[in-house]
Amino acid sequence: MVLVRKESSADIDAIDCVVVDAFANSEFGHQGEAELVRKLRDHCSDVLSLVALDGDRIIGHILFSPVELYTDRTQAIGMGLAPVAV
Repeated sequence: MVLVRKESSADIDAIDCVVVDAFANSEFGHQGEAELVRKLRDHCSDVLSLVALDGDRIIGHILFSPVELYTDRTQAIGMGLAPVAV
């Protein structure tokens, strides 16, 4: 059974590996998305970072970070979901 929980500081290296592997063939290269995760984690106070575990092994990661959208008449504040890595 897969368990989903908040990331812990002990998960950082494993998260990097999952993200790098998931985006190995992307146009940004295999480090771009992992670097994005690190920067969002380091610079956004309202990040929600979740890991999926199969036993003790991290097999997935999702990150929610604050987003503000503006148009001429409207402002929307919410959370963006990216990246998703499995």
